[in-house]
Amino acid sequence: MVELSDIEYDINGKVPKLSIKGVPMGVCSMTRHYVTNSNILGTNVITFIYIDKNNPVKKILSIKCDSQEIFLQ
Repeated sequence: MVELSDIEYDINGKVPKLSIKGVPMGVCSMTRHYVTNSNILGTNVITFIYIDKNNPVKKILSIKCDSQEIFLQ
């Protein structure tokens, strides 16, 4: 189980960085999505597609910035 406190990321450089439990991950893709409020609540989500060097299978990590929820696929 991964908690928000286990995740560190930097999306301000030329290449996004992601670490989970102190282990650097290989980031394949990173996106940030905003959906503005209307008659439903908007969203603000950061999504990483990454590879762990110990298990080279693509995985997806999404962080819902407003509620700090984490979704793993």
